[in-house]
Amino acid sequence: CFLSMCPEKQFRNPQLAVSAASRAVALAPAYSKYQIVLAIAQYGAGDYAAVTETLEKAAVQNDAPLPAHARLVLAMAFCQLGDHARGREIYEQTTQELDQ
Repeated sequence: CFLSMCPEKQFRNPQLAVSAASRAVALAPAYSKYQIVLAIAQYGAGDYAAVTETLEKAAVQNDAPLPAHARLVLAMAFCQLGDHARGREIYEQTTQELDQ
């Protein structure tokens, strides 16, 4: 996450972040945290379609809902892709769950 989202631009390297996270997923494909890190790296690299694919695959593969922070990344990715209704829906569901 640091390589793709660091506030200090000189430390950012989104492509390296995606590469490293992809390797982690390849080594441990069932470990959902690596899939989430990959999606965050993809978001930082601007590959929003890959974010939605990675997180939706992670949810299905792990047969469990994504954690809240991953769902918020998914919501942002849908908005970046122009699907504001879907992004807003995921955002609203997630924030309602967090408020409880």
